Amino acid sequence: MKVFNKFYLWAANMKYHMAIYTIAALFVKSIANLIQGITSVEILTMVQMLFVSLAFACVESILFPQGKEWCATGWRVAAWAILANVLYVGAAFFFRWFQGIPLWCGSMLIFILECGLFAMWYALWLENKQDNQCLNCNLKEFQNN
Repeated sequence: MKVFNKFYLWAANMKYHMAIYTIAALFVKSIANLIQGITSVEILTMVQMLFVSLAFACVESILFPQGKEWCATGWRVAAWAILANVLYVGAAFFFRWFQGIPLWCGSMLIFILECGLFAMWYALWLENKQDNQCLNCNLKEFQNN
């Protein structure tokens, strides 16, 4: 039961991040479509974005395990950022998510991706910092007793 509970909590936390990434990708796709005069997003595109986000969130949860300390500027962050760019930019080219958009718009989309990655990294860093502070306080309390 302990293994099941651990897996269940991992999956629940991973799905939150998957949902954030999927919604962000769909939002950007919707804006790109509106620029082109298209008022909808194809279901197949939504499913593709969901699976890319699922893959990225799974790897992210491995790179930044919850409840374990990790360096906010180390190889994990670099691997995470490179993987995000490879997955999302690669999938956008492979699945032709943004076909027909002008070059300036493509550059803007990459800039938005980088800003979003920075915002997510900052949230992960804050969560890790808060966990460390809580652990340190609990350790001091334990040592004083």
